[in-house]
Amino acid sequence: MMACACVSPVGLFAQTTANPVKFSKEYAAKNEIRMFSNSSFRLVYYVNTGEVNTYKDRNMTTLKDVQKIAMNPTGNSVALLHDGHLKVYSFEEVNKKLFDVVHKPANKKLKRRPVALAFSSDATKLLVSYSDGEILVCNTKTYQPDFILQNGLGISSALAMSANGYFIAAIKDKQIEIWNFDKQEIRTKWELEEEPTGIAFSNDGSQLAVTLPHKLLIYNTRTWEVAQTHSFMGNTSSPSFNRDDKYVSLIHNANEIVVLNVPKREITQKITETGVIGACSFLKNTNQSFIVGNRTHGIVYWNAEDLPPYYTKIVNADVDKKIGEWVKKTSDESADAYKTRVNDATRASQVATLKKEVTTALASTVLPDKKPDDSYLLNDSDEFVLANAIELPPPPVEEVVPLDILQIAHEAEANLKAARDAVMEEKKLAKLITDKTEVAVNTEVLADVDAEGNKILNYQVKYNYITFANGEDYPPGGYDVLKSNAAMSLMTIVKQTLEGADFAKYFEAGKRVKIAIVGSADGSPIRGKIAYDARYGNFEREPYYQNGELNSMTVTKATGITSNPQLAYIRTISVKDWISKNVTTLQQTRNDYQSHIEVAEEKGGAFRKVEVQFTIIDAFK
Repeated sequence: MMACACVSPVGLFAQTTANPVKFSKEYAAKNEIRMFSNSSFRLVYYVNTGEVNTYKDRNMTTLKDVQKIAMNPTGNSVALLHDGHLKVYSFEEVNKKLFDVVHKPANKKLKRRPVALAFSSDATKLLVSYSDGEILVCNTKTYQPDFILQNGLGISSALAMSANGYFIAAIKDKQIEIWNFDKQEIRTKWELEEEPTGIAFSNDGSQLAVTLPHKLLIYNTRTWEVAQTHSFMGNTSSPSFNRDDKYVSLIHNANEIVVLNVPKREITQKITETGVIGACSFLKNTNQSFIVGNRTHGIVYWNAEDLPPYYTKIVNADVDKKIGEWVKKTSDESADAYKTRVNDATRASQVATLKKEVTTALASTVLPDKKPDDSYLLNDSDEFVLANAIELPPPPVEEVVPLDILQIAHEAEANLKAARDAVMEEKKLAKLITDKTEVAVNTEVLADVDAEGNKILNYQVKYNYITFANGEDYPPGGYDVLKSNAAMSLMTIVKQTLEGADFAKYFEAGKRVKIAIVGSADGSPIRGKIAYDARYGNFEREPYYQNGELNSMTVTKATGITSNPQLAYIRTISVKDWISKNVTTLQQTRNDYQSHIEVAEEKGGAFRKVEVQFTIIDAFK
């Protein structure tokens, strides 16, 4: 179907480098491991005696004839496909079944069975394929169907969902089928010369790795064309991207793990085992870099922390941040002076200058032989090269935000700050807060690409505050946003500005909005239990993020609040409750809420706070 954009045969482990991936630890298993699944450092494995075990052979449950295992990315539960049934078990409690996933056909005479399963990376969905060709999409609150993808074009033997929520990929014999998740329709499909042995999306959703016998294909998910092809002497399987998508790991010949440097298009590492490796992957939902895999009688971790990071992504993020400040009009700058300073030509020049400055500063921390006067850039292989040795190409058009849009956003930010100042002055006059509480607001326009490959611009608005005055923020153990004068000042600013002329026009009916709420708790110990009256509902095994890692949270009326993470989490829920009831512009949009928590070691009101970030997807359409 598709032409190969780049062919790069690597042969059998050509161009390997020094060993940046090192053996870390093995957890032995008494019986033969048939399959395993993991989320960060939590994992389960199925052994030939019928037991589903965790570390050190701790039995979680015993089920005969298990065909597939999928661990919830939060690490709290495991989906098990066995003997034609699909059940969800608790990871933490022995033999504790949480849910039966039941999907009855409309035709009661029809017999079907689940075949493959996969969780979404944010742990909110479970995908299940069935023997009649249907793909069931369940929510993980109740494991009831959200919707069904129907096409009848064959059985999906493997499933994967992109982290950005755009795509579901399914293997059907020699065919790969890509679904647009939002539209619930097939985006594209193609047939290969052999049946794929594995699929994996990159963490940013821009690439799809597909292993075949003797081959690895990497697709660009914007065009669905092959970006790279790598050939091998033996069979390949189990592809996985690392956390910044610079590397892909896979199993070669059943006894070697290969680590491929994607931008450099070559193998950078091989790990050779004496026995069979069943599966392997880079750890997900963690800021640490490990590869985890299974031997016949053990689970093994290899430390990959010394793999060089994706320098180009580091540089681009820093340059984007700096250029975002550079394009802003200063308070003492006239309109004519601003137009002279900021235009397409001067921005391109400034980007080039910043890339050289940022890359050179990074090179000074990476290259031991860097000379003081040397300037550096990064080439397409993510390698440092002397700046005068290459010509910096212009950034792809989809990564450039038009200046007129940036200027609209910056004018809105100025109005946003004026509204903030007015609210803060009003709150001070009412003696609800003092000058010791400060609120920061800012906007940013982010270039992106939608599921159809079209360039879009997302509009991000962020609100946060800090207070150094006792009594202006949450009281110790408090979680109700109404009880924090500082937090309610923030909420007032959120409501007034998102309902105001600068922003209300972007919140059209059906528009998708991502809302990230950060709740913080200080280090004051909770002695006993803080009563929780379930005013916002009861929460069991709900996903949340801490330090960038996905975890699960349970807070109910019965459990109360016994830890600072629980307290910080309920603060995010209180803010969500207030926003959903009071910000009218958000009552017609499709809102995806995420809870993030921070727990400080220090004590005091300065560490009990909340912040909110709104990202309007495809805002300027």
